[in-house]
Amino acid sequence: MRVLRRSNPCAAHTQDWSRSGARATVHQERQTQVHEHRESCLMRRASDDKLRTLLRRGLPPPLFDWQSVETGGTGGGVPDANFCSRGVEGWIECKATDGWAVTIRPAQCGWILRRRRAGGRVLIAVRQRHDGGPIRGLPVDWLYVLSGDVVRELKTGGLLHPAVVAGTLGRWRGGPSKWDWTAVGRVLIGEANP
Repeated sequence: MRVLRRSNPCAAHTQDWSRSGARATVHQERQTQVHEHRESCLMRRASDDKLRTLLRRGLPPPLFDWQSVETGGTGGGVPDANFCSRGVEGWIECKATDGWAVTIRPAQCGWILRRRRAGGRVLIAVRQRHDGGPIRGLPVDWLYVLSGDVVRELKTGGLLHPAVVAGTLGRWRGGPSKWDWTAVGRVLIGEANP
């Protein structure tokens, strides 16, 4: 029996081409892995609904200096962005939801609470957006800026948890073109609550 091995440039594995059935199975498994990887990447992109980009556009330099943070496997739970304005530095975790529940990973919750205990400024920005419909009602596109102190309650009870409502530093409706970016910036650096 002759076995040909051919490497796949997308993964470090080999395929056994000696049996046509095995080859098809390996190919199907690889197709499934690629599909799951693409879905995972799309979910990661959708997890903030472009909120990080919107913050950078709404609060551009020189008013705000932004640094996107992508730690991968080196620093679990680190927020999406670091900002500095008028001598105030902070971290912001960007999230999106189409309802009231907000997905927060345990590592994110732990990082935010540790940094808050150490006196750091950590905020959570949540974009709540949906297109409306017979059950949901009118379309919404809200921005919430929350204190990092309520991350545990946000994780377990969503935007309607009483502690989250109390920990909401600002809320704007109507989508990015109608959000009051000056007020958003003031909230981020702790100057005022609208």
